[in-house]
Amino acid sequence: MAELDTLIAIADSLATGQPLTPETSGWLLGRINDHLTHGRPLVSGYRLKQYRREIRNYWLTQAARELDGLPWQRAGELEIEIEVFQEMIWPSWEAKDCAPDDSSRLRTFLFNARKCGPLPEGQRQLHDIIKATID
Repeated sequence: MAELDTLIAIADSLATGQPLTPETSGWLLGRINDHLTHGRPLVSGYRLKQYRREIRNYWLTQAARELDGLPWQRAGELEIEIEVFQEMIWPSWEAKDCAPDDSSRLRTFLFNARKCGPLPEGQRQLHDIIKATID
């Protein structure tokens, strides 16, 4: 299993509360062991920016799934949700490791996406991210 696919599988398991597959657990435990024993990075450094963007996009897609409509409509609603999140919620959540337990799934997904880096702005950019996985 490729690194990125494995990271997305881990993110999906965490988001849904499902256990990791034995293959994914083995990969993760091996990476943690190498990190603790030899100081190796958990993820290849030169790919980290790409991985962060892909994982951010995964969380944005999960957030869009919480909304109704066609992909373009969802992208427009998600743009508004992101604006509210960035201005009103993120400043008080930024230092947290995870979203508060009483958060909506949408806000939890936005939190996870934002932890990966800046969120895209604009309906077109969001549509480009979600159109391939939402019909």
